[in-house]
Amino acid sequence: MDRRRARSRRLPAARGGRRRRRGSRPGTTSGWTLSIATTDLDATLAVVTAAGGSVLSGPGDVDDAGRSAVVADPTGAVVGLWEAGTRVGASWVNAPGGLTWEDLRSSDPVLSREFYAAVFGWTFRELFEGYAVAANVDAPHPIGGVGPLWGSAPGWLVHFGVPDVDATLRAALERGGEVVHAAHDSDFGRMAQVRDPWGAGFAVFTPLPGAPQPNR
Repeated sequence: MDRRRARSRRLPAARGGRRRRRGSRPGTTSGWTLSIATTDLDATLAVVTAAGGSVLSGPGDVDDAGRSAVVADPTGAVVGLWEAGTRVGASWVNAPGGLTWEDLRSSDPVLSREFYAAVFGWTFRELFEGYAVAANVDAPHPIGGVGPLWGSAPGWLVHFGVPDVDATLRAALERGGEVVHAAHDSDFGRMAQVRDPWGAGFAVFTPLPGAPQPNR
């Protein structure tokens, strides 16, 4: 089973980037880091560098919870790696408030697919031109997708389940967030993209009734 976890991060802001947002430190920008499970962190890091990626931090121990590292794929998209100890990873998934989907928005989707296939053994199936879903070889349902850029920089966009996308957008606006991409219906359900008051972007998603759930 593919276990993954997401945590917020603050990275140095690029020159000419967005203005400082409420609560952020000068020179930083906030975001969510998706972490992908591995049973051997050191071996995975070796494959990351061999496949054209780079190690940004780690490996390091997180008490007895596990070991972690943060890497960048060949396009510059940041992703975490997690070797479980006492903590496997995200335990609330495919439900309101939990992680439901991950999208990599890449400046070179073909190169990205090659990298993640080499590192994690993922297989890809193209849904439409430029966008493909990823799956573990032994899993019946996809775990995420890879497609072209939506913004100026490549990165993983985490999706959280909500019972009502439109109500969630209203709540986000009332609390200082902003809507990046308005609510819309897809073949999988209703979704939208949000940015919190500190600049971290994420998506909210309500799947269609009876839709198959990603393997986690």
